Amino acid sequence: MALKLNLKKDELISVAVEMGLVIPSKAKIIDLKKLIESSDVYKNDIEFVRSLVENALEKRERVNNLLTYVSQEDLSNFVKIKELILREFEPTPQECPSNFKKARKLPSENYVQFASRLRLFSVNVKG
Repeated sequence: MALKLNLKKDELISVAVEMGLVIPSKAKIIDLKKLIESSDVYKNDIEFVRSLVENALEKRERVNNLLTYVSQEDLSNFVKIKELILREFEPTPQECPSNFKKARKLPSENYVQFASRLRLFSVNVKG
């Protein structure tokens, strides 16, 4: 079953990177969609790709909701917006073990790269 990739360019890049794909320089949105749809990960594990797409859409929705409650004065202050968004998306100690358990080696990465990615979860838990 086909998956609609109704994402912005930066979200498509994020999905492609999580899939372990190499992003060509100067790639356009259509190129990124073709890259994702023609990948082995997409063909062999559509549920994994679907979860990445849903995650990107959820992040967009969270940012939109967050910005709804920001005052007009704060909207022009980049530092405040940055702090607010980073605080919202900072992983909790409960999320890190959960993400660690869900993690799996991507077909395009070797075991050293996979282990390096897993280390990110333990770094985020440390205070």
